[in-house]
Amino acid sequence: MQAIRAKLDAQIQRKPCVMYSLTTCPFCAKAKAQLSGMGTVYTIVELDEEEEGMAMKAELAEITGQTSVPQVFAGGQFIGGCNDGGMGGVLPLAQSGKLQEILIKAGALSATQRI
Repeated sequence: MQAIRAKLDAQIQRKPCVMYSLTTCPFCAKAKAQLSGMGTVYTIVELDEEEEGMAMKAELAEITGQTSVPQVFAGGQFIGGCNDGGMGGVLPLAQSGKLQEILIKAGALSATQRI
């Protein structure tokens, strides 16, 4: 598990925005649509396609306290899932206008992009 944790920590800290997802998850699809629609540069890790995906999912639960997906990180911070967790979740943060600020600060969105 130490190697899994190191891999996750590296992804979370080095990528401007990373989403841990499952290919069949409808909430993941909604969060992806929001981020993509904004022009966000982000990395998607499909846990059901990763060799160690379920171990990664278990370790993410240790990091965030959440067992559900998606789990989205921006600028090394857990911003939440689709509707909750972390800083409030992708959709609520987008509705409040805070998601754009978070993504710009993380380097995952250009300040000149408009939603």
